[in-house]
Amino acid sequence: MGLSKLEKETIIRFNESEDEAVVLTYNQNFKKKLERLAKKTNYVKFTKKIPDGGVVFKLPKVLVDLRDIP
Repeated sequence: MGLSKLEKETIIRFNESEDEAVVLTYNQNFKKKLERLAKKTNYVKFTKKIPDGGVVFKLPKVLVDLRDIP
């Protein structure tokens, strides 16, 4: 039995001491964007596949941009 849509999360994790963020996602559009960036650049790195279709990438945390936040 696979994961429900509710369980297919995107999690972005980073801390103050490291320069990289870790992104776990099941979202198809986000996965495609990250895969394209990983192929085109050296700074986005595919890390591993997660059961039920998830993937994990590492990227510089300066690329994490929270837009539209007042």
